[in-house]
Amino acid sequence: MEKLLELHHLLKRQLKRCGINDVKFPTLEQWQNFLDTLNRTYNENDQERYLLERSMEISSKEALDLNDKLEHAQQIAHLGYWFYDKKNDIVTFSKEMYHIIGASTTDFIPSYKNLLQCVSVDDRILLNSLIEQSFNTGKNYEMEVKIKTLINEVRWCFFAGNPHLPEEENQPIRYLSGIIMDITTRKEAEAELHKLNKQLISAARRAGMSEVATAVLHNIGNILNSVNISVGLMQKYLNELDFNSLISAYKMILDNKHHLDSFLSHDEKGKLLPVFIQEEQAFLISHLAETNNELQRLIENIQHIKTIVTMQSTLSGAPGLLEDILIQDLIFPAIDLNKDVFKKHNIEFKTTILSNAMIQTDKNKVLQILVNLLQNAKDSVALNKISHKHVTLHCNIIDEFLEIKVSDNGIGIPAENLKRMFTFGFTTKLKGHGFGLHSSALLAKELGGKLQAYSKGLGYGAEFILQLPLMSDISRRKSHVQAL
Repeated sequence: MEKLLELHHLLKRQLKRCGINDVKFPTLEQWQNFLDTLNRTYNENDQERYLLERSMEISSKEALDLNDKLEHAQQIAHLGYWFYDKKNDIVTFSKEMYHIIGASTTDFIPSYKNLLQCVSVDDRILLNSLIEQSFNTGKNYEMEVKIKTLINEVRWCFFAGNPHLPEEENQPIRYLSGIIMDITTRKEAEAELHKLNKQLISAARRAGMSEVATAVLHNIGNILNSVNISVGLMQKYLNELDFNSLISAYKMILDNKHHLDSFLSHDEKGKLLPVFIQEEQAFLISHLAETNNELQRLIENIQHIKTIVTMQSTLSGAPGLLEDILIQDLIFPAIDLNKDVFKKHNIEFKTTILSNAMIQTDKNKVLQILVNLLQNAKDSVALNKISHKHVTLHCNIIDEFLEIKVSDNGIGIPAENLKRMFTFGFTTKLKGHGFGLHSSALLAKELGGKLQAYSKGLGYGAEFILQLPLMSDISRRKSHVQAL
């Protein structure tokens, strides 16, 4: 037994600790079984202890690896974690927190006061208020602040806090944890994007102003064609007046005023003078009437130019003047502005108006659209090498819309160009600018209608259809309310 106890020193020590100094069994075999059992039990316990220690060692390594990965992830995301014990005024920072505020992990002692000192003065008061409110109400908070790091770098950070609610009721909140994320790169990108947006808006505004100005000039150019024709006709009428003959006749009367009866009755030249004066009178009256007509057209055209210039503000977004007007009074001014142009190019022009209804619209805008359409029809027909050239304007009421069709037998429009007809800057004319149809389509849309183009192709002419509501949207809504 003593030898066995010497071999199993652990057993001996354990027996002694239990106060057993002498153990006796009847036989040696029983002693051997007893010792084998104890030995096996202790070996198993040693194995379990080894496994437990090994497991703890592995877990500690895994925890360290996990912590390294977490810190690496925080470094990539520029996100730091902090924990604040308000009662003891202790703040704990993660490693990335030190990096964000530009502090050393060995020299800097984190504290709530030190952290607030990094925040800009403008944001510091609000952030402190949010933190105190979080302690008092138990609500989370978020805020973007500008900070100045300990190495004098200015950064933008996202602060977020989460209070730890106490387990017992009516107990004050003691702990607050949260994150700080460096969002400087994002804020700089936002500032750059804002700058680019301002530049884009400015460029768009300038382009819009240029487009409006171009449309105005284009529409004025259309009217100036009629102005030039009126001025040319007035100049022609004035040049045809023979003032020298009138002066000679007047001089002959003065020279023979003392025997005027004899001069007019017997002198060969005197006999012709009354006939000459009568013919000149008729000629002057005729030319004066024509000149007055062209002068009236000139005045109307100049007034329309003034209206177009005034409408620059309308094209910029101000509402136009809506008025109730007969369809004829809407159509005829556009015809009058172009009839001399059609006559000059030997183009037959026909008009069909199937309704005498009233329409509520902006007369000047419709006039600009129709003048553009008629001018384009004239240009298209003038380019087509055919003997009989014609343009027709047809008006009809379809449902609650006025439909105006301007058709011609001009050069036509290829299929690939139909979809681009109203695009800003698109033109097929050698000296065109692509503004007229674009501005006309915009004006039609502003009036609550639409402008469409149709053509079977080159050589088959074209047709443009303008649809306008008989009643404006405002009046339609009022009528609907009254009906209710």
